[in-house]
Amino acid sequence: MFHVAECSAVNINADYVTGFCEGEAAFAYNIQNDRAYPVFSVRQNSDGSDIVAGLREFFGVGKVYACAARGKTRQSAYYRVNRKDDLPVIVKHFTEFPLRGAGKLAVFSVWCALVNAYLSGQDRSILVELAERLTALQLKPCNHRKRNSK
Repeated sequence: MFHVAECSAVNINADYVTGFCEGEAAFAYNIQNDRAYPVFSVRQNSDGSDIVAGLREFFGVGKVYACAARGKTRQSAYYRVNRKDDLPVIVKHFTEFPLRGAGKLAVFSVWCALVNAYLSGQDRSILVELAERLTALQLKPCNHRKRNSK
């Protein structure tokens, strides 16, 4: 059985973290009481739990949760950062070691604006507007070409 406490953290560096998060992290938000709260998270199947534990160790903030298997989903490890005091650590890292993909970088930029608005106590309407911008960026359809069938 998988337990987060049993995970041995892998040795990772800042460039690895940025590259890994480019594909696996979510710069997102939760809505509660008509306010948007920024969240940074990474979820991996239990076989990637050492990486999740390594991220927690690397950043020194946030929590790792063990998520039970449900239906067709496997057990997973979930790393989450959402505390006011912890969010600046995430912003600082990705500012100093920037994401390279245009899409993820655009999402991060709006997420940073959401974090800054949240930390400075901005009006809930501004937080919701930024959250809506973040959602719009993340829901853009992929520009894949359909294969012609002969």
